[in-house]
Amino acid sequence: MEVLADHPDIGRIVAEFGQPFLRELIHPPFRIVYRRDPDRVRIVRVWRSERLLRLPTSARSQDPKC
Repeated sequence: MEVLADHPDIGRIVAEFGQPFLRELIHPPFRIVYRRDPDRVRIVRVWRSERLLRLPTSARSQDPKC
């Protein structure tokens, strides 16, 4: 997790949404979803990896491309 500040593209784009600003790291048994903004990285949620991801509508509406 410490490397995210220096390497925010280390995670893959979350497949369920295909948004380049929403990324994830898998650190079994956890799935760490984070938002990559131009000036910072914010942890969105940490799940056990077997759970499905649903992004709240408010988070999607903050993307300027939506």
